[in-house]
Amino acid sequence: MLAIQHIKNEEENLTREINAIAKNLHLPYANPIYDGVCDLEQYLSCGKRIMWIMKEAWDSSWEENGIEFIGGGGWSMVGCFSGYGVDGKLPKDNTWKQNSLQSIIYAMYGYFNNKKFQDMDMIKSNKSMANILQQIAYINISKMPGRKNSNDKDILQSYRTWKNILFKQIDLYNPEIIICANTFKYFQKDLEINDLIDENEVLNTYTKDGRLWLDAYHPNQRKVSREWYVNSILKTIRVFYDKADNP
Repeated sequence: MLAIQHIKNEEENLTREINAIAKNLHLPYANPIYDGVCDLEQYLSCGKRIMWIMKEAWDSSWEENGIEFIGGGGWSMVGCFSGYGVDGKLPKDNTWKQNSLQSIIYAMYGYFNNKKFQDMDMIKSNKSMANILQQIAYINISKMPGRKNSNDKDILQSYRTWKNILFKQIDLYNPEIIICANTFKYFQKDLEINDLIDENEVLNTYTKDGRLWLDAYHPNQRKVSREWYVNSILKTIRVFYDKADNP
C-alpha cells in the first residue's frame, strides 16, 4: 500500500510538471493527454511489470487556409482502459476497437494467460480480454495530441521536450520489460542500451541492468501478420525473461 501511495503522489507531481511544460508550448487548442498505469495494484502484483512506449495520441485536428491545427486533450489515455467490465460490456469510448490497442491486448493477454495468438478468442467476441490493459504501463513520447500519422521529425522534437518526464516515468514504474513501439531509437543513445541479445523480423532484443528492452514494430504495422507480430513478442519474453524451454 505504501508503494502504491508513493507512486500516486509522484504521479500528481508529474501531472503538475506536464501541465507546466504544456503551458510553455503555447498550443492554444491542445491540452495534455495523460498516461501511465491504469490500475497500480494489478500492475505491481501481476508477476511481471511491463511498459509499452508509444509515440503520441491523436484527438482532433483540422485545416484552415492550408494550415493544420491540432487540438483536444485534457483526458487520460490509461483512464480509457478502466471502462472495460469483467462482463465484457462495450465501453462508451470503444477503445478496444483501435487496431494498435488490439495488438497490445493480444500480446499482453497471451503473456499473462500463457497463450499463443492462435489459442486466444477474438477480441470482438470476448471484449473482456481488453481488461489486460489495466495492468500494464502505457506511455507516449509526446504528452500532447498529435497528428493522425506521426512523423519522425515531430516525435524527435517531442522526445526532446518530454525526455525528463519520460525518464521519470520509467524510474517511477520501474518496468522489468519495456516494449518500444518503433520508439526505441529515441532512447537508445541517452540510455546507452547497446547489448543486443537477439534479432528477428519483428523486433530486436536488448538488455540493460537486468531490464529487457524490445525494439519492436508499431502494433499497427502492416509488414507481418498480427499473429506473427504477437507471437514474436510472446516468444521473446518467454525465452529471454522467463527462460522458457518451449515458448
